[in-house]
Amino acid sequence: MKINDVVIGKIIKIEKTHLIVSINKNQTSIVHISDISDYYVKNLNLLFNLNSEYEFQVIKINKKDKKINLSWKLIHPLFLKNPFSYKIEETISNFKNLIENTIKKIKDKKF
Repeated sequence: MKINDVVIGKIIKIEKTHLIVSINKNQTSIVHISDISDYYVKNLNLLFNLNSEYEFQVIKINKKDKKINLSWKLIHPLFLKNPFSYKIEETISNFKNLIENTIKKIKDKKF
């Protein structure tokens, strides 16, 4: 692993100011909120899901302390322009699916 590599990380903990990400079986990393967005983010739970995997870019490696710093915002530049568009689109899509499934169940009388 080297600086600028893109890695897949699994969110194992969401804190107020950072994410704790597992990037392999023996390595975790902290992604500070400043490496997620240039915008104010009140709650990281609105943007990330626990136990889900995301892409991150390696921005610093401290071999002495065996620490790796990751960034999410460097590989998601559109997020900086509209920070909540991802979740809004996902919510709209899920809501449409819910409505369609409900209508289908009502028509099929499977409720």
